Amino acid sequence: WVYGAYAALAIGTVVVSFLRANLFFMATLKASSTLCNKASLGVINSPLSFFTANPLGRILNRFSSDLSQMDEQLAVSLFDTLQI
Repeated sequence: WVYGAYAALAIGTVVVSFLRANLFFMATLKASSTLCNKASLGVINSPLSFFTANPLGRILNRFSSDLSQMDEQLAVSLFDTLQI
């Protein structure tokens, strides 16, 4: 019966780890999508003087760089926060 208990604990650990990883993935995907939408709305709702003062290439480069950093660092930061 001891081996059955160990097997049940191992299977339970695998299931909980899978559920935790799935929840973590869904949470970071939702957070990333929300931040991307808010950033897009911020750029779209900018006054016309912003677009005349800054070249479109610079705006696009900065926007894509910010989104890339957010996608890379958001998951790591959230994972570290949940580990505490």
